[in-house]
Amino acid sequence: MLSDRTLLGADDEAGHVPGFGPVPAGWARDLVLDMFRRRAEGEDTEDLEVLLRRLWVDPACGGLVATESRARFFPAGLVRHLDARDGGTCRTPWCDAPVRHRDHVTGHDSHGPTAADNGQGLCVACNHAKQGPGWRSSTVSTTGERHRVALTTPTGHTYLSRAPAMPGRPPPVSGSRLEAHFTAWTLTA
Repeated sequence: MLSDRTLLGADDEAGHVPGFGPVPAGWARDLVLDMFRRRAEGEDTEDLEVLLRRLWVDPACGGLVATESRARFFPAGLVRHLDARDGGTCRTPWCDAPVRHRDHVTGHDSHGPTAADNGQGLCVACNHAKQGPGWRSSTVSTTGERHRVALTTPTGHTYLSRAPAMPGRPPPVSGSRLEAHFTAWTLTA
């Protein structure tokens, strides 16, 4: 592991090799660059594996807050998260069919991440329709809001889809910024 600043040569913070420990910044940087050079020149790189994945760190405390997924499909834990958040009903505004697909809001082929913020539950028909010509979707959520997606149709009309409130959540108190904490339980068979 190494920071983006170290990778780009703006910092000399040590890298970290899992199972080995800290390594000099220059050595870690050279390892990554050598791997890309060898691949670009068509050399066999099976003996050397370098995986670049973004990790987001809270600058205030240094704690890990998010990890980029390189997966094309949503893993089981993330599927359960989307199912709980979206309530089991298609997120397309005019549809109330049961969710059958969990897919990217910004498509994987458009470099949309496989992450909760970029995922949504859709029925089969709506998931296939949103990939047709003229359809666009994007996440428009901001911190402190339920997940929202803007869906633009081929006619140019835009509709907002908001994830339903979690069961057991107290109603908002007018004028108060204090938010009650709650626990939601999911039942699995």
